[in-house]
Amino acid sequence: MTVSIIVPAYNSAAYLAAALQSLRAQTEPDIEIIVVNHESTDATLRIAETHAALDARIRVFTKSNTGTPADSRNYGLRMARGEYVTFLDADDLYHPEKVALQLQALQAHPELDVVFCDVVQFTTDPYDPNNACYLRDRDFVNAAAAHLERLAGNLYGCRDSFYRFMSTRFTCLSTQGVFMRRRVLQQETVWFDENFLIGEDIDLWFRLARRTQIGYINQPLSYYRHHQTSITKDSEAYVRGTIAAHSANLARGMDVFSAADVARLRHLLGGHYFDLAYLRFLALDMRAARAYYRQARDYDAAVFSRSAYLKTFIPKALVKILWRKN
Repeated sequence: MTVSIIVPAYNSAAYLAAALQSLRAQTEPDIEIIVVNHESTDATLRIAETHAALDARIRVFTKSNTGTPADSRNYGLRMARGEYVTFLDADDLYHPEKVALQLQALQAHPELDVVFCDVVQFTTDPYDPNNACYLRDRDFVNAAAAHLERLAGNLYGCRDSFYRFMSTRFTCLSTQGVFMRRRVLQQETVWFDENFLIGEDIDLWFRLARRTQIGYINQPLSYYRHHQTSITKDSEAYVRGTIAAHSANLARGMDVFSAADVARLRHLLGGHYFDLAYLRFLALDMRAARAYYRQARDYDAAVFSRSAYLKTFIPKALVKILWRKN
């Protein structure tokens, strides 16, 4: 078995069939598809088993629901038999050549451990040419030019300084776009950190970028679906996960970060704490809101707003009228 594709699934009946079909349609045939059903209460398991009956490459497992994507991905990794591993959430899709192109990149360049690609963001039609692309729309290749070297065609190698770039600018790697040699995880005592509700993937990408060689295919090969039931729609959980991942990374990278890097990271964290404070303010948890505003100030005074802080002393009944009426 060459490639293991790990698909966590929880109450994903609305999307799972399309996700599995996109995997079954891969031009690289030597794959196994590991569906980890997280005790779904809808038709998720039935859909997975229906596809498994049609395609022997699909293996379906059901495990207890811990409420974290990290747990499902780690379970899938323990079940994986492939030399290479990649991931797809049950509501997302792969381009037909995604696995083949990333596999070719790693096989042609044994110095690379991980390769990632761009990701299309969509709501209804993944093939709409007007859809956003995560990295293309950030002008990634030009923005990161000093940290990349062209290897062949649209394949780039990431220099050692890329870790500092992704730590201080934007993460670049996304779960749907990452493809790696399974052996690179053997040196990690923790794979996806199960203490994270959200952000466990970012945390792992930072750790891998710190010590491995990474490549980038400048092409969108995955499709990320936006919908209202996505876990990332939980704004507060998303901010908390982002803070946890970036805080751990700030501590981890102090031996290579420049003073300017540290200042930028502290500014980013200050902004995230400010966002968290405002969310607690809207939830009428004024004590927590004040504490998070102070943490924002401690990370970077430039992000602090005295007026926002003082609003946490407004009577809750008035806040309900002025800020929560909609």
